[in-house]
Amino acid sequence: MTDDEKKQPFSFATRVGLSGSTFHGIWTKGSTSIHRPTAKKIADVTGADIDWIHKGIGQPYPNTSTQPQKPPQHTSLSDFHPISTWDDNTPLEDDEVEIPFYRDLEFACGHGATNLIMDNDQTRTLRMGRRTLQNLGIQPTNIFVATARDQSMSPTINQGSTIWVDKGRTTIKDGKIFAIEWGDLYLCKRLYKAPNGGVRIVSDNHYEYPELTLTSEQIQQQNFRIIGWVWHWSVIESW
Repeated sequence: MTDDEKKQPFSFATRVGLSGSTFHGIWTKGSTSIHRPTAKKIADVTGADIDWIHKGIGQPYPNTSTQPQKPPQHTSLSDFHPISTWDDNTPLEDDEVEIPFYRDLEFACGHGATNLIMDNDQTRTLRMGRRTLQNLGIQPTNIFVATARDQSMSPTINQGSTIWVDKGRTTIKDGKIFAIEWGDLYLCKRLYKAPNGGVRIVSDNHYEYPELTLTSEQIQQQNFRIIGWVWHWSVIESW
């Protein structure tokens, strides 16, 4: 992996020819759980030993004392592998699961937005590495993906970002980001416990979106509900 790829690791996935979801799992869990066909792709490009990539056995470069210090500085088009593409009809890889993506369901990061109910509006699915979910203790059946709207959680979550929500975790852990329902509004905010059963609702862009606090009585009266923990999101930069 080049120095630039260490800073932007998904560019390495493109060079090797791995799907984003497959590489995400490898990058977060290490090399010992990589399937052999995937390990071969990496070995073909990097020159590393396939058994070391696949099972962690031996040395990454058994014929040399250390990994080569510098990769070639110039890359030609012939060095690139095609990007793996897929659609809803593409079979899942062994280490992937499909997650429902409710494209029309928006969670406002600002003052709230009225949204469609999650029933029949699912239009597509996204894919995630199974081992990644196992390492996080997340059940695949508890996950859905939606869209973030506005800039109140910027720079963490921007307009148009996709957010991944775990419905299995609805207990407040201070500072974590949650998808919440507040009356008929859907929001994406950091939550903190407040005294006597209350909750603090905090935006990362706190200069434009001040902190709010609900008492335990207001939580009941205003139909405040935690939908789930936002554990993963994309970062979208608008032009």
